[in-house]
Amino acid sequence: MTEVAQESCRVEGVEHLEQTVASEAVCELFQRRLASRLEDPVRGASRSISIEISKSGTIDASVTDPSGASVTPFPTVSIDVMDRGLKISDIEQLADAVAQAMTANSN
Repeated sequence: MTEVAQESCRVEGVEHLEQTVASEAVCELFQRRLASRLEDPVRGASRSISIEISKSGTIDASVTDPSGASVTPFPTVSIDVMDRGLKISDIEQLADAVAQAMTANSN
């Protein structure tokens, strides 16, 4: 029986968001939004996602996507917020930007 690979996600700096939220909730929101934008949730089963939230108002996301024997590292995507605190909606905006970069990179 083949084992289905699980998507992994790591978040650092969740305490810098305005809302109190767990790292797992940030991962879940990001993964769900990314899958809906890519319209291919099955393909994402083995993705590795790293999200870093900084006190200075920057959120970085790095995604690697193994397919077969190769691993595709997509460019790191960042958003900067300078005029207010970081919100959970910024995570959704970041997922949208990552999906756009992944789509552009695969064409």
